[in-house]
Order: sequence, then structure tokens, then C-alpha cells
Amino acid sequence: MTDNAQTRWKDRRRGNAMLEAGLAAPVLFLLLSGVVDFGRAFYFTDIATGAARAGAQYGIISSTNSGNTDGMEAAARADAVGVPAEILAVVPRLYCKIGGVGAEVSCATNPNAEAYVEVKTTITYAMMIPWPGIPNPLKIWGISVMRVQ
Repeated sequence: MTDNAQTRWKDRRRGNAMLEAGLAAPVLFLLLSGVVDFGRAFYFTDIATGAARAGAQYGIISSTNSGNTDGMEAAARADAVGVPAEILAVVPRLYCKIGGVGAEVSCATNPNAEAYVEVKTTITYAMMIPWPGIPNPLKIWGISVMRVQ
């Protein structure tokens, strides 16, 4: 080959590489942002579950704590480190059942009923990119139910 033909051939190869990189970059960016989005969603799922468990554990320590819904909420929020208060919702409650099965009964009128504490946490996570078929913002929740000791 002559020197002129070799130079044109190398220029075309460089142009091909740039075109391929330009076409592959958006696909790689979408793939990376999907990994980051779903990784953060799973991270918030772990936080929501742990916070619900911490609130329920506070409630089962004693019969006094089981009625303290403010204390259960505070324990759940304290466990959700790094989650802004405006995207975290905590709903604790106390209920009773006879024998652990069946319908809920009044704790005050049934002294032999078993008391349970339930804490539900919800984190509202706004994804970076709206993915088709997935609601945005995403509601991530955790729930914990424990019997009062």
C-alpha cells in the first residue's frame, strides 16, 4: 500500500471507534444508572425492615412500652440513620388476640389475650430515572410483628 492509502485506512478505523463509543455510551450509562437505582432501592428496603424491627423490639420490652407508640416511633426513626424524616413514615400499633390466632380482641376487656406490637415503616424513594413499568416514587415498606413479653 502507498502511504496515502494507509493513512486513509487508519482515519476510517479511528472514525469507526468513535462512532461505536458514541453508540455504546448511552446504553452503558442507562445500565449503570439502573444498577445504582435498584441498589439504592434494596438499601432502603433493608433500612425500612431494620427500623420496623427496632420499633417493635422497643415495644415488646415491657407492657409499659407496648402502649408507648411515640417511643416505638422514636426507636424506629433512630434506627433509620441517614433517612430524611420527610420520606420515612412509621405507624406503630398494639393489638391483642386470644391464643395468637383469630380476630383481634380488646386488650382491656380480655386479660388473658396475648398482646402484639406491629410497626410498619414506609420510605418514599424517588428514582433517578423513571423506569417503564415501575412506579416513581417507589413506596418501600418494612413490617415487624412481635408478641409482648
